[in-house]
Amino acid sequence: MHTHCTACCGDAPALLVFPIQDEQRSIAVNWQVALSRHNWVICDLLLDAGASLQPPGGTMGGTLLHAAASAGDAQACSFLAQRGAALNTKDEDGRSPLDCAVLGEHAGAASALKERGASSSFVQNGNTLMHQLATEGSAVPLSILLGNSDEADLPNAHGYTALHLATLHGKLAAAELLLLAHADPNRMPAGGGPSPLHLAAKLLSPPLIGLLLKHSAHVQAKMAPTGETPLHLCSTERSCCSLLIGEGALLEERDASGFTPLQAPAPLTAQLPHTGARRNVCCVSARPGREQTFAHPVLAWRVAARGLRCGAVAAVSGSVAGRGACQHRRLRSEADAIAPAL
Repeated sequence: MHTHCTACCGDAPALLVFPIQDEQRSIAVNWQVALSRHNWVICDLLLDAGASLQPPGGTMGGTLLHAAASAGDAQACSFLAQRGAALNTKDEDGRSPLDCAVLGEHAGAASALKERGASSSFVQNGNTLMHQLATEGSAVPLSILLGNSDEADLPNAHGYTALHLATLHGKLAAAELLLLAHADPNRMPAGGGPSPLHLAAKLLSPPLIGLLLKHSAHVQAKMAPTGETPLHLCSTERSCCSLLIGEGALLEERDASGFTPLQAPAPLTAQLPHTGARRNVCCVSARPGREQTFAHPVLAWRVAARGLRCGAVAAVSGSVAGRGACQHRRLRSEADAIAPAL
């Protein structure tokens, strides 16, 4: 049963959340009322008389500090922390008082707790609260949690940072907050995997690609173990290609299988010309280091986009025999249809 002292506090704040047993009432009720009303003199007297900073029976197993943080009571948070309340005790959901302040979007309470050394303790499925907020794109609580923190690059259990997750789920505002908090746009998981720019390219998101490039993401970063650059992953999207090529992405760069971005599926041949590609004819090897070559001229593109002068060759046809010859004629026909526009 919740005790509510209507005689002296009437509309006391929501901080009074502790069910009080009969034997505890004399001190505990007065202590919680005084805390809610910011009567620090009475609070000090009651603490000296034996009032507990962490009375049992809090909502969801929380402490008075959890309650103060959830209510957004920055002054109560400061007082409790100053008097020695445990800052990082977890409630039944694994949340610390700081987690409660952040989730309630109480910037003042969160700041008061951080100043005393409080930290986030919530972890679920290998993700901290920061990873969860980035995944959800919850910009306001994320900005409160980040504050002046230097933990924007903290990896989750799988080696991915909050910036990876914000990018993966297309959360532009969250990604920008993390970058402003000095998250590394070139971070890759220790065991191999994509950078945030690779994920933005795979998502075919020009806004995210532009944001990451603005914050010095490496346009030629290679993802282990495939060796793909961001351009390999977005070769079917015109605007994404334009952004990356404009920042110096090389079309002759080969992945671990020996393919350049130009040697991507057919939709690429309809997109890359718009970046400034011109038709050319030459003979090339299918993959470097292999003896197989094309006996007949094949289609290639030489790119000079935005002042870039980088040669790039794409093998897009196979054998002239059987089905290979049909494919050769079809691709050649499609390319010739594009050529007049270049």
